[in-house]
Amino acid sequence: GKPKQIEPNLLKYKCFCPEQDKGEMTMKKVALGLGITFLVGAVIFGVGNMIGMLKVGGHKISEYAQSQVPISAKIELLEQKLKDLDPKIKDAKRIVATQTVKVNRLGKEVEETQVALEKQKETIYARRDDLAKNQEQYVYFGETFSREKLQGDLEKRFSRYSAQKEALDQQQELLKVRNRVLKANEQAYDNLVDSKEKLEIMIEKLRARQETIKAKQIENMQTVDDS
Repeated sequence: GKPKQIEPNLLKYKCFCPEQDKGEMTMKKVALGLGITFLVGAVIFGVGNMIGMLKVGGHKISEYAQSQVPISAKIELLEQKLKDLDPKIKDAKRIVATQTVKVNRLGKEVEETQVALEKQKETIYARRDDLAKNQEQYVYFGETFSREKLQGDLEKRFSRYSAQKEALDQQQELLKVRNRVLKANEQAYDNLVDSKEKLEIMIEKLRARQETIKAKQIENMQTVDDS
């Protein structure tokens, strides 16, 4: 007769496989068992203590898993991390060097501006004192000033001084910000270098351990041969 066709509605079901159903049931049982274990432990030991016990258990499992990793694989992993650090260290060093130049340049500009403003302030104070003497004329570097002209000169000098002092304040604030950024980047660079040194030490220890194991294996082989 005609071959029996599967009804279309049955095609939407992905599996009629008893093995898959059995696997799903097993996973459900495991999950249920873990849930019951946690609840019972929480009742007996308290939720906080139970969570702490689970964390300790997870840590022990992680340590066990690490102990099963071959030494050569650990070395390879650390060497890859070490290799990945090199470009980061190079970039961090370049950033620090660039920012150091900018900070030094700005610091020098601030110092020069401070010196110039100090000279301007001394000149303003000196001419202000001269103006208080009520003279008809004042001579500075071969130039003669009347009282009105000296008064106008003082106003211009003070206005220029005030504007430059405000600019200096902004420069000093910018210098503080750049110094903080520079220190943060220097710390980041130092941390990277420190991480590299720690990785190198870990690799050296693992290689020494690897060589020790090899030497013991050779020694054991020789002992067996001699017997």
